[in-house]
Amino acid sequence: MRIITDENAEQFIADYVGETDSTFGMIPRDYDAVPLGAIPCTIPFTADFPIIPEKEWPERIAAMQGAFISNIYTGTPEEDFQNGLGYCWNFSLGQAVKGARDRAGLPHVDLCTESLGWLVNWKNAGYYCGKALEGLAQRGMCDRSFSPQRYNLKSSTWKAGWEQEALNHRVVESWELGRINMRQEVVSALLYGHGVYVGLNRFSHAMWQTEIRLVGGKLAVWSPNTHGPGNDWLLAGTTWIPNEAYVIRTTTFSEA
Repeated sequence: MRIITDENAEQFIADYVGETDSTFGMIPRDYDAVPLGAIPCTIPFTADFPIIPEKEWPERIAAMQGAFISNIYTGTPEEDFQNGLGYCWNFSLGQAVKGARDRAGLPHVDLCTESLGWLVNWKNAGYYCGKALEGLAQRGMCDRSFSPQRYNLKSSTWKAGWEQEALNHRVVESWELGRINMRQEVVSALLYGHGVYVGLNRFSHAMWQTEIRLVGGKLAVWSPNTHGPGNDWLLAGTTWIPNEAYVIRTTTFSEA
């Protein structure tokens, strides 16, 4: 686990770039070109959930211990590992989908997150979180059994029928956070028991935030990291506040 604070963030970024050969995988959303409300498969989070007042946060955090989405998530670090691909936008979205399934009590499915690779023409390339959500709503993600060799971007070698099967794992609607106050909406979503799919421009990284922890009495957000087992991030200070954020809304997935 890595604890990242405002004080060590810049050094962490410098070290991280060296470790990952600059492969992050998230392209920041241009809010001038794609303003809030412009992504057709999203609705405002605050349309369905009131923001939890900050004075209630300490009590709510204490009450949620053992009940955050991280405590019920059944995906493994090994299956969520992007293994150097510039696909954090994709693998962290897969975590969010599986987390929504777990929250709904649906059976665990090891999703082939690479099946969204068509969005980048099957290249090893970064992409946009919002557009990834749109792609997920259109075509979904197939079961891992259709491409058992992980990180294989040659879809022509996959088992026949993967595109049809992927329609079983579409998420046609998500909540978009940040309409009123990003910080308060993310905390509220986590305290309501959701995971939050986020873009962190500071780190050029997409992640799935799952839990609030207290470090020295101060709020920090836990993120299982697709950069591999043992690389989970605990983000403190302002480092956890995302530039864009989404919560999977649907818990019933379309039939093929």
